[in-house]
Amino acid sequence: MTLSACALAFGACSKEDAPKGDPAGSASLNMMNESNGRTMLGNSDVYVDDAGNFVCSSAVIAYVGRVNGLNGVTMRFDNLVRSAAVDVGGGYLVYDGESLHEFPSGHVALAAGATFYRMRAESIITGENASTGKQEMTGVKVVYYADKAGNADMLPEPFERTYDLQGGYSTMLEEQDAELLNRADEIATTSDVTVERDANGDWGVSKDERYSSGYIYVRKGDLWSAIMVVRR
Repeated sequence: MTLSACALAFGACSKEDAPKGDPAGSASLNMMNESNGRTMLGNSDVYVDDAGNFVCSSAVIAYVGRVNGLNGVTMRFDNLVRSAAVDVGGGYLVYDGESLHEFPSGHVALAAGATFYRMRAESIITGENASTGKQEMTGVKVVYYADKAGNADMLPEPFERTYDLQGGYSTMLEEQDAELLNRADEIATTSDVTVERDANGDWGVSKDERYSSGYIYVRKGDLWSAIMVVRR
């Protein structure tokens, strides 16, 4: 099932173990809260609410603990929630929720080739409340970096490959797709698709008539890809 919830994953990273510094290309952003402009992070829908939390609806946030820089922010997908408290010095990951897929084993993986953000909360921004004259939190200064999951040598991006059975119900997979399944840590399919090896070790795919299209999902580590199977 594709996930669309936000995520918060706790895992402290010690100052001794955490890689230091931010990667080249990192950018600084003043994320103003709801009452002061509601600044979004990059192309995501993550913003800071007036209560001092990073919140979102379709994006996914993963908190990774205190870090010395964005180089210490590594992918994880456990303990998924919708809101993450702003923690100055804390590192976060921001995914597109549609890019996550949960396999039957319970392992959640990120789509190969998906763009995601590494983010660090650097400092609180304060300003004067026009009504009370008091200084209060108006936003958070963050440092972030747009990253990409894997590369074409590891896994192709999902749905780049399609098998059109054209009235039939089964076919053999081409060499590159058979190799993909051979390298997989986990394989899953929609209920109308079956993949199996013959006596020679060659992979075949078959599809029943329940739906016009079905999918083969492949996981390698923390990344996933998928092949579409169409029966007309």
